[in-house]
Amino acid sequence: ATILVGYSKLPPHLSIPLVLLIGLAAGALLGAMIGWLKYRFNVHEVVSSIMFNYIVSFLTGYFIKTKYVDPIIRSSRQVAANAKLQLVFRSASGLKLVIPVGIFVAVAMAFLIRFYLERMAGGFEIRMVGFNREGAAYAGVPIRNVMIRTMLISGALAGLAGVTYYLGYYSTIVPKDLPSLGYDAIAVALLGNLGPVSCILSSALITIFQKGAVYMSASTGVVREIASLVTGILLLFSSLGVSMRDRSRHYD
Repeated sequence: ATILVGYSKLPPHLSIPLVLLIGLAAGALLGAMIGWLKYRFNVHEVVSSIMFNYIVSFLTGYFIKTKYVDPIIRSSRQVAANAKLQLVFRSASGLKLVIPVGIFVAVAMAFLIRFYLERMAGGFEIRMVGFNREGAAYAGVPIRNVMIRTMLISGALAGLAGVTYYLGYYSTIVPKDLPSLGYDAIAVALLGNLGPVSCILSSALITIFQKGAVYMSASTGVVREIASLVTGILLLFSSLGVSMRDRSRHYD
């Protein structure tokens, strides 16, 4: 999205929908491939996702280094203002407030995914396959289509998150720099009890820990790693809760 639209001179009403659609399409394509590999060869989705991350990172780094690199900071050039996914507010005193659009997109997607999983037939099929793949197949659920569709949706959301992250927060891309957001998302999902809407609260909690640790370290001398320690303890107990719940369902 940065390469195709970020450096173009398209007006905002065209560039912003385009970057969102490109992120959705690219993520959906990779997600569908991951789902097909899972169904056809039983390749674990976490492993294939990590491998695809590196492929996309190296391809993006190649284009940035050959065409769009900033020689001073060794990252991509700043994208055009009309492609940034930001809401900018200015007060009468001249203060500027910048709010990334990704915050609103994430909240909207969380409620939309919850509605899809709980109120629509496609979401019910996804839950059936997730809880009991063999039982869903016996009931006539098309396992192949459901697995590919699930990963397609997941990939589309991941692509949308990537677009809003880079074009909403930084407006530049560092070649070969893979942020740990995917691993943080696993912790967010477990803390949120695997619920789309509850993940909003768990992500806010982890953000408070991470950002608060920086200010605590500067003002009181407390090492910032304490935030990772607390997050790890919460994650441990959350994963134990999920495991105990799954075991109780198995015995029932």
